[in-house]
Amino acid sequence: MIELQHIWKQFGSRIIFSDLNLNFQSGMVYALIGDSGCGKTTLLNMLAKLETFDKGEIVYKGKSLTSLKNEEFYRNELGYLFQNFGLLESQTIRENLELGLIGKKQNKKQETRKRETSSSSTASCQTRLSKSQPKNL
Repeated sequence: MIELQHIWKQFGSRIIFSDLNLNFQSGMVYALIGDSGCGKTTLLNMLAKLETFDKGEIVYKGKSLTSLKNEEFYRNELGYLFQNFGLLESQTIRENLELGLIGKKQNKKQETRKRETSSSSTASCQTRLSKSQPKNL
């Protein structure tokens, strides 16, 4: 679970968030929808520790994000795909996705692959991912 507690963010005189409180539960899928410039990317950047906030706290699994080392946090806990991402055209979609596993311990890689293939609803998608090139997205 990720909790944003009383987050304040301002750019100059423009207030982006004032006393923002959000909870993201594990295992759920969320969508951020809003007008251009309303703070969607800023929110994601704050969660990814790419952007600071002025006041408040972000808590992940009971720990403040400010207390977690970036390397530990990103290698083991958070994946982030930028809005303007670059895929390696010479690799399959699956191989591009697996680039995020580089540097993870072998058992973590195996656990991720096992979880990814355990759902029967993703079986046909698995075949396409392993064979398709990014240009076919």
